Amino acid sequence: MKQSKETLKQFFETGDKPTQQQYSDLIDSYIDAKQMPGEPNRRFMIDENGDVQVASELKTPEYTLSEIIANKLSLLKDGVVVKEIDLTNYLDDTNLSRLVSGTVDPAGMATFERDDSSTFTVDFSNIVGGGSLNKLNDLQDVTVEKQSVYFLTQNPDGNETRGYRNIVLGNAGVDGVGDDNIILGEQAGNGLGNDAANGNHRNVLVGVKAGSDLAGGTDNTIIGFESGKTNRFGNNNILIGSRVDTESTGDSNKLNIGNIIKGDVLSHKIGLNGVDPLEDFHIKGVMRHETSQNKATLNSGIAEFYDQSNISNIFYHLKLPYKHRVTSPYHDNEGHSRWHIHITGSSNGSRTAIDLRCMGFLFSPNGIRNSSETIVHNNPDAGIGVLGAGSYISDTDNRVVIWFQLSNSNLTRFRVDSMIAGTGQILSKGDIGITASVNSRI
Repeated sequence: MKQSKETLKQFFETGDKPTQQQYSDLIDSYIDAKQMPGEPNRRFMIDENGDVQVASELKTPEYTLSEIIANKLSLLKDGVVVKEIDLTNYLDDTNLSRLVSGTVDPAGMATFERDDSSTFTVDFSNIVGGGSLNKLNDLQDVTVEKQSVYFLTQNPDGNETRGYRNIVLGNAGVDGVGDDNIILGEQAGNGLGNDAANGNHRNVLVGVKAGSDLAGGTDNTIIGFESGKTNRFGNNNILIGSRVDTESTGDSNKLNIGNIIKGDVLSHKIGLNGVDPLEDFHIKGVMRHETSQNKATLNSGIAEFYDQSNISNIFYHLKLPYKHRVTSPYHDNEGHSRWHIHITGSSNGSRTAIDLRCMGFLFSPNGIRNSSETIVHNNPDAGIGVLGAGSYISDTDNRVVIWFQLSNSNLTRFRVDSMIAGTGQILSKGDIGITASVNSRI
């Protein structure tokens, strides 16, 4: 145990080898050098892996007896009343008036002294130390039954059935709770069965009204305010966040985190942006990929187009945000007016797939050199419906325009992705305008 410096000094004054106890006292004094007054001593603990940890010494509760008031005596644990005893059942009035003091030992045996120094004992061992109360007797609102612990729960009615090994905290309705559940929060799990249903096992419900209507599910993890209110009979769901839920009352094996990440626990499919996944990895909306330098290299779906008309030899013009000038400076964002555009889709009217990659940059002062600076490539397996493609400077506002031509416009649908090209910048939604026209320029 911790010793003073004077005591430790004596261990080494003679030059003798310290005993094992003296060595232990030295170590305890070292690790407790900055220990706050009144705090428990600390000890080195060695686990089964040989790792050394510093742990606080278990502090034994101190039991004391209060003064006798109105023939009643209180048992205190560390100064807090844990039980009040009416001594009238043990002693007559004459003996009560002669009591002057009393003590209680850790085993729960109380010793009382009369005014003539004679003593007698009272056995409080069924109160002190726990036994059937699992050392929770100091929490007066705790109920322990069937190896379960219920704290601040509503009073059971005459028909209520409670399962085994449950931990319930805070006004939770536990009628028909089943076995091995952890329920924390007001009205959490209130719907756990109708009198004696007892069919809900191994659920973890945390939060006000979490899983409030669950009536027959097992192995669910529901965390958050009013989460899982819809689900009543599902199994093996993971719902995390405020007011997250499943679609129906019987959904099972569902993942929902904040209504942003959804998934299927069995198939391991994941959906982002609140979409229920149809594939292994399903993203709803625009995807932006970041490199380790936090610079985007791919932005998918920055523009989409759907054409239901039926026009032959149709041109599609994609106007970029880069603007060319005839005098210096020749274009905006000097050195950054570079692009890499990927156009993919299909056309029913042209009976073709669309797969175009358009790369280029503004070249001062002559604008775009189609022969070298811009490459428009159509995948050779895409079909023959793409009649041509290229780029030009718009006659109306001097902006860069990428174009491609199809034999027919009917049911044409395509998507535009943007990628980094050299020192260029990635494009986002709203940066590209799309126009369908029979004219080769706009």
